[in-house]
Amino acid sequence: MVGVDGGSYTFNASLKTVTFAGVTVTQKQILLIVNTTRGVIIYSPIITAKKGTLAALVLTLDFDTSAFADADDLQIFLEVQQGTQPVSLSNANGLQGTPANPYGIAIYDNQTSSRAIVDQNGAIKFGEAIILVGDVLYGQALSSSLWGSLSINGGTTTGGAGEQLLNTGTTANGEVILQSRKRSRFMISQFNIAHFGIQLVPADLTDPNLVIEWGCYDPIHFPAGVPTVNATSNGIFFRVDGGAWSIVSVKNGVETSVPQASWNGVNAPMFNAAPNLSVYEIQYNAGTAIFFQGSNFIHRLSGLTSTYAASYNFPVVVRIRNKNGSIVARSIGCRAAGTYRLGEERGEVISRVFSANTLIKTGAGYCSHAFLSRTGSAGGSATLFVYDGIDATGFLMARIDIGADDLKGIEVSSTFSNGLYIKMTGSGTTNATIGFE
Repeated sequence: MVGVDGGSYTFNASLKTVTFAGVTVTQKQILLIVNTTRGVIIYSPIITAKKGTLAALVLTLDFDTSAFADADDLQIFLEVQQGTQPVSLSNANGLQGTPANPYGIAIYDNQTSSRAIVDQNGAIKFGEAIILVGDVLYGQALSSSLWGSLSINGGTTTGGAGEQLLNTGTTANGEVILQSRKRSRFMISQFNIAHFGIQLVPADLTDPNLVIEWGCYDPIHFPAGVPTVNATSNGIFFRVDGGAWSIVSVKNGVETSVPQASWNGVNAPMFNAAPNLSVYEIQYNAGTAIFFQGSNFIHRLSGLTSTYAASYNFPVVVRIRNKNGSIVARSIGCRAAGTYRLGEERGEVISRVFSANTLIKTGAGYCSHAFLSRTGSAGGSATLFVYDGIDATGFLMARIDIGADDLKGIEVSSTFSNGLYIKMTGSGTTNATIGFE
């Protein structure tokens, strides 16, 4: 292919044109153009509504950009001498295009326009995959310490042959929700990756009274470990409602839905709306979520002006429900549901001493160790309780008992999802030493 030798481009939003200058480029070389200011793909040769025509270095877009601004920054991907590259073209309207060396070698995903991270010393960053929550579901009885289910109007979840089966039952508006009790902790400068193996019944998907959902959100709340409906849920998920697919984000109980017709992924036209067994993945951080069906990139959710959720420490969930009084038994099979990340689930640990019941940290984190000391001239006993939660109704992670003037410790080595709270009882002077981050 002819190489790209630098230069500039001019974006005319009202005319829907991108004009190249100082470059030698053919239409076949133009693989993708993303308006990074808006978070929208404006040109792709494989998306019907986002194609265009190049004539005399002027690319006229099929996609309507008239509501955009000429100064919007464009990321332009061209096939050049050593492979597909995001090319450094300055915007003649005043902004700098995405920097890259068009003659160098880069590692990036052509579907999502994501590149591997290379630090300033030239080292590529990578990490071991760490499972955060969930598992492959083989059909055995699920551990109540790891999973919680909420049955409404007769819905059930049972182990099947190599999968977990969720069924609405035959009572009007039957529903069942299966959710991991642990949350996937979101850490700075990382993407979490949720993975689902979902078995649907294609003939059931057009039932106007059936809703199926799976993804990373929390429709169940666990006060004192008891499942109840959460009215202020947060997260992102797939939804099929009467055969209509959408991708939903929910922030403190308020939903924002993007229907299938508005999905912006490069492979959105390849989406199978009547699948049997498919794998779905959601890659997310605090500003972006990328959705896949199999290997097909179907939608990117970007929080350009506001956050899409109030918290990013999501569990995984699968949910099925009837509505409008339906009594028809419908089901969904789940072969895998979980979230992983590349890299450790914790940061650097610190140690602090506490002399009273204390909420040490809210949200998710890691507790490495706990020690309890007790002193007093009259002797006596003391107990330390360490909870995953914001008070003593949370999940008990560790307990230490001492029967006299003594010091005892335990290696906790556990993440927590909702908070880190300690409670001490006993006579004399008690102090707890907790290692956490």
